[in-house]
Amino acid sequence: MEKLLYRDTEAAELTGLGRSTIWKAMKDGELRSVKIGAARRIPADALLEFVQSFNEQAN
Repeated sequence: MEKLLYRDTEAAELTGLGRSTIWKAMKDGELRSVKIGAARRIPADALLEFVQSFNEQAN
């Protein structure tokens, strides 16, 4: 089974983007995240939507 939630470092590694870019996208509302206690996690579907948005911007 695939992971359903990713840490910022995992999302950065999976996308090839920097951790600060991931945090900026979350802050700007471009990348959905959920808060669990003191931690932020990125749902797998939100990460896919974020990456797909780059394809839409390119077209």
